[in-house]
Amino acid sequence: MLRQVRVWSARHGLVGVAPVVRALIAELMVNPALDLAVEDAIAKAVRPAGTLTKTTYDLAPSLYRDLKEWAASHETTNVAVLRALMTVLIKDRNGAISTLIASAAQR
Repeated sequence: MLRQVRVWSARHGLVGVAPVVRALIAELMVNPALDLAVEDAIAKAVRPAGTLTKTTYDLAPSLYRDLKEWAASHETTNVAVLRALMTVLIKDRNGAISTLIASAAQR
């Protein structure tokens, strides 16, 4: 999935995945449609087979706090939220979420 987000990022003229992750989390806090899509993706998620790659992203403390609070209020983990956000982005195929995130990540 990380590879797919890297490809998405490059296709939208962004350098790396980190600005995309930050934009996704920020949008999750204010966008009810994304909130519902992430909840649905978490509910439908299948644990990835094989070895997982550990990644880290630098987040502002307030953004990290928002992520933790969202995850706790939905009784899930930060990792599950990030995977669901990436899944929603990849499946959006240049729809409304993709447009919002591409624009936000460029700021």
